[in-house]
Parts: sequence; C-alpha cells; structure tokens
Amino acid sequence: MVVVVIGILMAVLLDRLAFYRQQAEDIMFKTMLVSMRTGLRIQVMQLTNYGKGGDLQKLEGANPIGFLQHPPVNYLGEIEPDDEEKLPRGHWYYRKSDRNLRYLLNSGSFVANEGQKYLNFKVKLLHVSKNSACPLDQITACRAVLEQME
Repeated sequence: MVVVVIGILMAVLLDRLAFYRQQAEDIMFKTMLVSMRTGLRIQVMQLTNYGKGGDLQKLEGANPIGFLQHPPVNYLGEIEPDDEEKLPRGHWYYRKSDRNLRYLLNSGSFVANEGQKYLNFKVKLLHVSKNSACPLDQITACRAVLEQME
C-alpha cells in the first residue's frame, strides 16, 4: 500500500515539475522577446535623436539579438542549419537567408499553437503619419517593430 501511495505522489510530482519547467521556459522566451523589442525601440530613438532617421532603413531585417547588451545563453548564432531537427530545442538562432530570428520550441509550449516547431520574428519598418488626419500619400514617420512571422 505504501509503495502505491509513493508511486502516485511521484507521478503527480513529476507532472507538476514538467508543468513548471515549461512555464519557466515560456517566461524566459517572453522576457527575451520583450528585451529585444525594447532594444529595438532604443535603437530607433537613438537614430532619431541624433538626426540619423535615414539610417532606420538599415534596421529592417537586422538581427534583433544585436539590440541586446549580451546574447542569451540559448542563442546559437547566425547560422543556416542543414538539418534543423538536430538543433537543440528551446534555443534561438538567426537565419541570414530570410533575415528571420527563429526560436525552436520545446513540445508542450504555451506560447505556440499545437504542432508548431518554431516561431519566426523579423524587424520590419512601418511607415505611419504623425497626424491621423494626414492623407496616406503624406507619410511622415517611420516606426520599427519586431514582428512575429507566419
């Protein structure tokens, strides 16, 4: 009887540990994404404040890891993998060919749809008007965003 009770408690404990491990990974993922978006905003503000607004075009497609002071420990670098299946799950890497930052998901992630193996992100420029009454052909400002790609 004692062995059965201990077995049930161990099963519950292991299930909870897996749940908390996945939640921790998802929080680390979201925190890194927020940090990269904040770094991008800082880059845009610096270029704008120093009168280098024309250099905003250079940000499009840039590696968002470059906006961080230090790359995360789970960053594999700028690579073109031959076989993505061999790369470790729960890691980031930048694909130069399509200029996407990719995050390889572990199974059971809460941040993705079921069946997804990775999430792609790309720095894009959005052209917006400073005045909502301004016609679309008079775009006067540019905004950079780190957007999730399909």
